[in-house]
Amino acid sequence: MIGENFNGMYHFAFDGKFISEELFPSGSQIVIPGIYTSKDELVVHLNYSNSLGLRLEDIVAATTSVMTINDRLKTEYNKIIQTNCEPYTAAVLAVLNLMNFNGMVLKGDEICNILENSNPEIASNISELIKNLKRVEYFKNENGLISLKTKDGKGIMLYRMYLSDKSTIKIANGTGPKTQIECLSGITVGNAVLKFPLNFINVDLLKGDFLFDYGKDHSKENLNLKKDILEI
Repeated sequence: MIGENFNGMYHFAFDGKFISEELFPSGSQIVIPGIYTSKDELVVHLNYSNSLGLRLEDIVAATTSVMTINDRLKTEYNKIIQTNCEPYTAAVLAVLNLMNFNGMVLKGDEICNILENSNPEIASNISELIKNLKRVEYFKNENGLISLKTKDGKGIMLYRMYLSDKSTIKIANGTGPKTQIECLSGITVGNAVLKFPLNFINVDLLKGDFLFDYGKDHSKENLNLKKDILEI
């Protein structure tokens, strides 16, 4: 389902069974994107302006009322791992996919708690990443634009990337088993001496490779998440 400049309203029973949908042009009715409950149903409002849209089965999987953030991440992870994706890359993409739901607010502490409680082995190998994620107040998706808010207003380091407070990204699916993370503002890559604006990151699900595109000249560096970035 791909659309532009229209809104969708989806109705579900509390057991996740789809009931009905309503589609109407943006501006014809005021819609605040998000997930809402009424007396006897779950209602999901989505704004498709500037977005790629969502498949109905993805909406069902991610919005069942009994699902916690932990449940949703596990659902995303299991869906990705079935494509033979490298496990550490699958964990990263599960978080990114959850962020990609319009209206989603995902707290850094939530991500860390899930990693530490559900997969201690992965958590022990990415302790530095978890330390930085705990300084994140939240990641928030507003109409496809994902913004970062830190607890102290200062930036965080993830590998060699520096993400400033209020930095923004957008996640887009490419052709084939790839995901592109567009770095829109506030993100640089480099070291203590030299830093370059990061343009985007292409993620290869099957290989676990992250292709970094940075600087005005679009220099590129391809790194494997497990071997080069996490050094496992």
